[in-house]
Amino acid sequence: LPFAPEWSGNGYVDGKFDLSSNLVLNTHLQVNYTDRMSFDASNNPADNGRSYATVDLRVGFSLPTQKLEFAVSGRNILDKQNIRIFSNPTLLSLALPALNPRGVLLTEGRTVFLTVKKEF
Repeated sequence: LPFAPEWSGNGYVDGKFDLSSNLVLNTHLQVNYTDRMSFDASNNPADNGRSYATVDLRVGFSLPTQKLEFAVSGRNILDKQNIRIFSNPTLLSLALPALNPRGVLLTEGRTVFLTVKKEF
């Protein structure tokens, strides 16, 4: 099937550590794997993209008595740039590159963000 990897999967590990009576460390580590896949309906091996894996990480500190949490999260933390697969040029991609780009964006590069959560 085009656009469908033969294999994919993910796994994760969560951790919760009481650092004191009012400070908790929460962690989450996740690994995602996607096998190579075809980007052409003909399943031409020349248009197969490579397999890839991404790693996501979250580290948070919560103050249970104040119902407050601060966290730093990162998606795809090992890749600075987007993971992009380029197919062989076609007549349409050469004639209209804006409408039919050769590059397929699989996932964004490293993304880091902060989260503050307050329960009322």
